[in-house]
Amino acid sequence: MSPLPDHRRAVAYCSTCQKLCAFTCPVSGATGHEAHTPTSKVDAVHQHLTGARSLDEHAAAAIYACAGCGRCTAHCRHESPVGAVLFEARVEAVEEGEAPRSIDRLRAQFALAGNPHGADLAACARAVSRETEGRAFFPGCTALAREPSMARAAIDAAAGFGVRLALAAACRRCCGYPLWAAGLRPEFIEHARAFAREVDGLGELVVSDPGCAVAMTRAYREVGVELRPKVVLLVDLLADRLEYAFGRAPLPWNVVWHDACQLGRVLGRYEGPRRLLRAAVGDFAEAPEHREDGGCSGGGGLLPLTMPEASREIARRQAIALDAPGRRVVTGCPSACRSFRRAGVDALDLFTVLARWVAARDEDDGTG
Repeated sequence: MSPLPDHRRAVAYCSTCQKLCAFTCPVSGATGHEAHTPTSKVDAVHQHLTGARSLDEHAAAAIYACAGCGRCTAHCRHESPVGAVLFEARVEAVEEGEAPRSIDRLRAQFALAGNPHGADLAACARAVSRETEGRAFFPGCTALAREPSMARAAIDAAAGFGVRLALAAACRRCCGYPLWAAGLRPEFIEHARAFAREVDGLGELVVSDPGCAVAMTRAYREVGVELRPKVVLLVDLLADRLEYAFGRAPLPWNVVWHDACQLGRVLGRYEGPRRLLRAAVGDFAEAPEHREDGGCSGGGGLLPLTMPEASREIARRQAIALDAPGRRVVTGCPSACRSFRRAGVDALDLFTVLARWVAARDEDDGTG
């Protein structure tokens, strides 16, 4: 059973609000549709809970028009958990057969391959690294299947900070976040339990993708699944070892930092990534909207699957907001990086920047 009724108070507050947070929503900003404002989306849930309206395909379409970025919540006096409400409503949309058809395709893809990309993740992992000694590392299926250079860069960057990483056997599985975001709750629970069994023998799991970290540390717990290993964010691990950066010249790059939604607003990582980026490139530009107010790239909440055009428009608009022309956009999330690239933006993930900095400094030292 969905815990959606537990959100009744938040739903009531949000549905009667005067749309004060409308400006925060990247989806409504990109589509221009009133139905996509946070208030309207939650009002569709409110009408469903009160029996005033069925959860039909139009209401379901609005419920899936959310990137889960949390920007509306950050601006809300009541901290109304809009994303959580809409994700729970997706569970009921699936149960009532009103979810978008793309959700059925996602379910089939997971049943076939265990991940949203239809990839053989074990083979992808072998292509990235065959190292067996080191701290267990989980780069996530987006990096392994779609951006293997990001996974390799994370390993190389860590080595430059004196941290040896070896891909965990669990890399053959997705963390399950797409199932959670889709509202495929039974499938997510089954997947989370299988993942927990896979990593049961580990004491620690180093994770580079913030979306994976959110799934493992928050979504799993919400369905009663606890991981035995401690989940350690790679960005934290490297930020704590910045002594390895002393005396090294930064790269002469002109970049602007983008606070990825999951890494920033959800996990609260703002200082560590900035310290690392400052070590690698020296001064960098801050986005006009940053930290808790940082803009969304359109890569979360399954938006690239359910609303691909809106997802690209969000990334394009965010690039303009970042004042990116002439600068590289650097972000701490593989999905955000891919979103920017799909919109034609020159973007890099943080670990790629660090890996290139490490390689450059090793060459300068005569060790590369």
